[in-house]
Amino acid sequence: MPQYSSLILLSHFEGDVLVVKEAVAAGCSLVLSSSASLNMESGLPFVCTYNNKDDMKNFVQDVRRINLENEKQKKNILEYFNRKFEITKTVDEYIESLEKLYA
Repeated sequence: MPQYSSLILLSHFEGDVLVVKEAVAAGCSLVLSSSASLNMESGLPFVCTYNNKDDMKNFVQDVRRINLENEKQKKNILEYFNRKFEITKTVDEYIESLEKLYA
């Protein structure tokens, strides 16, 4: 995936999609449906989110912009991945949740 600059996923039936995290880990910008962006923070400069078909009037321009800006955003994308999805953080949060559940 590192040879790509973006992931476009316009699915209305999937939630927390693993390929989105894989794309972020590879430094890709994202164009997502609202359901595919479930665990992404809002307002990220490297993510475009669409809620419905009527929302897509600027789709082609957004895809072009996000691809052109990818190189400038790559460092931010990788930092976001490390902050949000890095495995030790995920494991720590999981352990914390289990400890609260069984306390």
